[in-house]
Amino acid sequence: MVKKEVIALLSNPRGSKSIITKEILNSLPSIVQKWLTHSGVEDKEKIQFLRRKQKGEIQTKPDGRTISETENIPEDRRHSEF
Repeated sequence: MVKKEVIALLSNPRGSKSIITKEILNSLPSIVQKWLTHSGVEDKEKIQFLRRKQKGEIQTKPDGRTISETENIPEDRRHSEF
């Protein structure tokens, strides 16, 4: 089921594509501006969708067995703004 949802999201992008401008970067805290500038995002398209894979471990007791879990998490970032 998740695979079908991911395919549907990726095949039907919504929203307008916008470019990360110097003006957008200037509205952010200076440390964020510096990091994004060094990352090379200026004049590039904003991300519309991101798919992340997460792996974690948990113990219910200090000396208990460790339970590992890997999870694919599609994230819709269409509504987030800088």
